[in-house]
Amino acid sequence: MRFKSVSSTSKMPVINLLPMMDVVMTILTFFVLVSMTLTNQKTLNIALPSVETPDDIASEIKAINPMIVGLQADGNISVENQFLSDEALESRIISYLENNPEGEIVLTVDKQASYDQLAKLLSQMQSVGGEQVSLAIGN
Repeated sequence: MRFKSVSSTSKMPVINLLPMMDVVMTILTFFVLVSMTLTNQKTLNIALPSVETPDDIASEIKAINPMIVGLQADGNISVENQFLSDEALESRIISYLENNPEGEIVLTVDKQASYDQLAKLLSQMQSVGGEQVSLAIGN
């Protein structure tokens, strides 16, 4: 019996990358098309607000003479640089809205204040009739 001898000059297998690239491109095209069709779907019916220029906002605030309420990081509430209790704030809002029925309340909140403090203050303002509260933001 004679066995074949294994030659030392065996060939390296060739890997053809074109079929793999075709598959990858097909999958990529599929995901791009699916993602483009999903981005046009509206899940909620939300009317987005329009943006005003800072000059328009500044002129409106000066014309209205708003009540500026501040919420510090430690939870203290101030109106016109005077610290107030919850009851004093309620009476101040009521008297302001009686004198200025179209008046607005501008709420400035420290960025370190907790969301719970803000939510409590907003619900307190709403309970006494301060539905026209604007949140002031910094640049």
